[in-house]
Amino acid sequence: MRKFLPLIVAILSILIMLPVFAQDSIRMDPFKDADPNHWAQSALDNLQKLGILTGYPDGFFRGRRTMTRYELAVAVDRMLKLFAARPLLTGKPGDMGVRGTDGRDGATGVMGPRGERGDSGLTPQELATFRQMTAMFKEELTNFGQDVKSINSKLDTLAKDTSLLNTRLDAMPHVYGGGFFGVRSDRSNGGYIDVDGHVLGMPGSNSLVNTPGAYGNFVLGVTSPINGGGSFDGRLVTGNYLGFVGGFGAYNNNLNTNPPTSTYIDIAKIAMPFHALGPNGHIDIGRIPIKGTSLTFYRPDTDKYFDNPFVDDGMYRIDGANLTTNFGKTNFQLFGGLNKSVTATDGFLVNSPIAGASTPYIFGAMAYGPGTNVKPFGQPNQGQMLVDQTYGANLTTPFTLFDHSGNFRVGALGLVSSDPINPYSGFSNVFVPSAGFNFNLCVHSQISGEWAKSITGTGRFNTVNPYENNAFLFNGKYSSGPVSINAGYKYIDPLFYAPGYWGRIGNWINPTNIQGPTVRAAFDFTPTFEAHVEGDFFSAARNRAPASLGVDDDIHRIIAGLQWDVRSNTQATIDWEGVYWNLANSRFGGSGSVHPTENYLNLGVTFKPSNQVDVKFLTQFGNYNGHNALNTPAGFKYNFNTFTGSVAVKF
Repeated sequence: MRKFLPLIVAILSILIMLPVFAQDSIRMDPFKDADPNHWAQSALDNLQKLGILTGYPDGFFRGRRTMTRYELAVAVDRMLKLFAARPLLTGKPGDMGVRGTDGRDGATGVMGPRGERGDSGLTPQELATFRQMTAMFKEELTNFGQDVKSINSKLDTLAKDTSLLNTRLDAMPHVYGGGFFGVRSDRSNGGYIDVDGHVLGMPGSNSLVNTPGAYGNFVLGVTSPINGGGSFDGRLVTGNYLGFVGGFGAYNNNLNTNPPTSTYIDIAKIAMPFHALGPNGHIDIGRIPIKGTSLTFYRPDTDKYFDNPFVDDGMYRIDGANLTTNFGKTNFQLFGGLNKSVTATDGFLVNSPIAGASTPYIFGAMAYGPGTNVKPFGQPNQGQMLVDQTYGANLTTPFTLFDHSGNFRVGALGLVSSDPINPYSGFSNVFVPSAGFNFNLCVHSQISGEWAKSITGTGRFNTVNPYENNAFLFNGKYSSGPVSINAGYKYIDPLFYAPGYWGRIGNWINPTNIQGPTVRAAFDFTPTFEAHVEGDFFSAARNRAPASLGVDDDIHRIIAGLQWDVRSNTQATIDWEGVYWNLANSRFGGSGSVHPTENYLNLGVTFKPSNQVDVKFLTQFGNYNGHNALNTPAGFKYNFNTFTGSVAVKF
């Protein structure tokens, strides 16, 4: 009987659809010995109501008794007779057609034709199972009066109709979208800087302190195939979340707590096959999302308090084209377009990459000037350039070494500003060559590395800041069973200006003039309980004291946390991040060293009632202490706490 188990399971899965078509099914009392809590009770009830399983004359089912081949053949025979009485091709009628257009004389148009009948409810795999059952029980079914040849003919017709219907459905437009809504409320006794580097609570500022704010956006998109094997994807976004964060990509120092509602086209692209340069190529034209590597072209997440699935994709948008094709096993990408044209109805820059410092008023605030008691900064005068045009190319090829696979990539990125030269940056274009690799040492171990260099200039041939502009990352990963370990090294020169996203130190986004080892480790105590710890141990990449880090300065960052899957759809987390500065006191006119600190404690709960809905809550307690030496725009010392709640829905 064991060899029939897969077929029996398949029969049960198919018969789930039958109650839709068998309106006159047999009704009878439940079997006397059936366990109402058994995992198969629902399927048993359906089969009994359909008259396919009738049990024994004494009203018992005897579910632990092995079914004979003849008993299974009887069940299949009853099922086929049910199909004959209720043909599966008779789905419910489709919706009424759309109203016709008015004639030239203004008369009312006629109603459109009636829609096609609905799907049969069977997949090609289920039809194949029917064929297998019919062939296996050919002899028994013939004895019961079933014409096996006729059955196969009906199944052939049903398979063709199902395939045709699926083809038509694939050719129809598909509407998708969703919404995000979040609430944030902060508490503080004065000025403070949150984990994203926003200066809040200052006198006269538009602050969230003791004043909760509600922010969100609604997304509506459509995808549709077009002639020639291509497709169209368009997405419209409206809401006040864009105004709240001040745009995506470019850093905004202050949150707009009373933002206006803005609307913008997020995606509007046509994708078409392109085989002129190689097989499996395609080209995207229109408003398209583009993402590079962390050291080249990767949009920073400047809002760590809200997880907005319609925003946090790491991609910049350009109005242009993106071509990808293959030369053998080598993949080639070429792209280019405008960034400044991606704007909202109220003028907000939806997509404004910057080449330069991402937190201009936190580390070395312009209002204080270099050499004063502010946090060190890597780039002189916080030079930054707003990117208006982007173009680039990437070449990725796989390789095998000692029977292990990997890939190697080289790329080039060009960034152009059409505005006059920023007096704080002194350049109007940036060229970023890069290279990287990934290699699988074994099943449990991988290594990866990336290098990039930003070459700033004015015009075509005049180079500005030709030195101290390199960055590289190296990382090794090992995972086996409950243990996962990542260890690496990070180096970012003080004049590295690419619009990527390579990390944080407290509220310092994309730190520069740093070098040192990094480590990440996680351990699963149980399948539902995990602990993790992280550490970054940085020193100065170049001696740039006193405005930036010097040879006697260090920054250590420690993260520790727990993650508990309370239920299959509910997760609780607790994380603590501490940042410890060791700065030479000579920069402040004293001796010895000073040790400013930052601390952030996060308590979070995530509830996921379905695959389309996410509900999240976060409470953060923040503390900064400059030890009367290291100042910020919010002062030498502050405390704050932030509460956020959000819900995201996709359809």
